[in-house]
Amino acid sequence: MDPSCDEKIASIRKETEVLMKIQGHPNICQCLGCFDAFRPGTSQAQYIMIVMELIQGGELASFIRNGQGLDEQIVKSVMKQTTEGIKFIHDRDVVHRDLKVENILVCGADITPTTPVKVIDFGVAKPLTGTIARSCVGTTEIMEASPGFGIVTQRPDGKGAMVNGIEPGGQAAHFGIGDGWAISHINNTEVLEMPFVKDFNEIGAGTKRGVTAIAEILGSLDAPFTMDFVELPKREFSKALDLWSLGVSLYVMLTGKKPFEDTFHGTLRCLKA
Repeated sequence: MDPSCDEKIASIRKETEVLMKIQGHPNICQCLGCFDAFRPGTSQAQYIMIVMELIQGGELASFIRNGQGLDEQIVKSVMKQTTEGIKFIHDRDVVHRDLKVENILVCGADITPTTPVKVIDFGVAKPLTGTIARSCVGTTEIMEASPGFGIVTQRPDGKGAMVNGIEPGGQAAHFGIGDGWAISHINNTEVLEMPFVKDFNEIGAGTKRGVTAIAEILGSLDAPFTMDFVELPKREFSKALDLWSLGVSLYVMLTGKKPFEDTFHGTLRCLKA
């Protein structure tokens, strides 16, 4: 059985709970229901089905040409509808956390000032109470074969790995590594964007050319190894997170390009240097 099965199920359960909490607004994609399908003779669901409304259209991003923005009347309409949808979920103490033009659906083959739009993709949305954001502020490393901690997936999408359960007196504790720190490299191989476990539904999985999973790397270690870590301290955030994303989406709609793109590229080069 997939070692991340229970964790994946828990993640899906959280998503369905959020979806059912934010139903009832014309600018939020409607969830028609969530259903478990059981294998005969078992008590664990074989499939968890989330049934969403069918929307004839496409992502707002597909209507925006590179370097060419949308008509201002269309932008005003999209912003008004999206803002109303976000206010609706905020009033229910839910933060979307991944608002962007790719996650706004246009309800029609063409986009006009009267075309309805709907916010979609609540896979990483969370109730506001107790939610945290993370930021990278430092690095350290550890060597040898007994690190003194467990490892779990880092992100809701199943990518990355982070420390879980520091053992008192172990090497991790000795080096000052704490629970929730992300693993950035294993034996100089960057793992930040790698899947934690292999997804056998993915094309190429199980082949030599398939995507390597972090669990595979860890399972193949048979000698002293090196891991690099990035500290991810907890930090409270608010509904302003979605408002920032709204502003970025507005910029993209008006200009046809993403803000700060050159800044991000420069930062990545500096981090790799």
